[in-house]
Amino acid sequence: MKKFLAIFLALVVLGIGANFMIDQFRATPPSTTITVGDKKVSVAQGSYCWRGFLNAKCVDMISPPEIIKHQGIKPTIVSPEAELKIDFKNKPNRTIEANIWINNGETEAVPLNDNILIAPKDKGVYVYDIFAKWEKGDSSYVFVIEVKTKEEDSKTLPPFKLTSNEEKAYENFQNDFNLTHLNGLEPISIAKLYVKAGFERKYAVQYALYTDRVRES
Repeated sequence: MKKFLAIFLALVVLGIGANFMIDQFRATPPSTTITVGDKKVSVAQGSYCWRGFLNAKCVDMISPPEIIKHQGIKPTIVSPEAELKIDFKNKPNRTIEANIWINNGETEAVPLNDNILIAPKDKGVYVYDIFAKWEKGDSSYVFVIEVKTKEEDSKTLPPFKLTSNEEKAYENFQNDFNLTHLNGLEPISIAKLYVKAGFERKYAVQYALYTDRVRES
């Protein structure tokens, strides 16, 4: 038992040491996590300069709004003046700054308090970049949020729930638009699927549901 425990502890130490060495050699900045409540915000890597053990690298990215567009990142829905908490895998030991991107490529500094950013109180879509510095370099991170009131957010949900059969048919149908997935459903169920697709802005699914019903009639 003692021999097994010693081997286990040795493997743990080796694993930690290996991860440490990899981090030392890698010329990429630490990752960051941004959360609002229990929701995780999608974060993209921005421009950075970083020194590894054997090499250094500087990467100049496109502007944050273009990064969001190019990577197809969807805004995280937040409430007005919600608190967004910023955490780093390795805590910056020099500085952290935040900027909000306005029209025409202009930016405006946003205050941070204990790595917490407060969302705007006005509804809309907002693009941010976070800039941080370490001894080994600096890096920026990009994310986008959409400020909505609870009343507005509730409007994005259909005023009903699908049954388990309807939900299964909906999930299968939107994958290949095969009419057989709708077999056995009543007309009212098809109508519910049509409305749900509209709420989710899946207009191709809506069109397929409509035309399939027309072809069948």
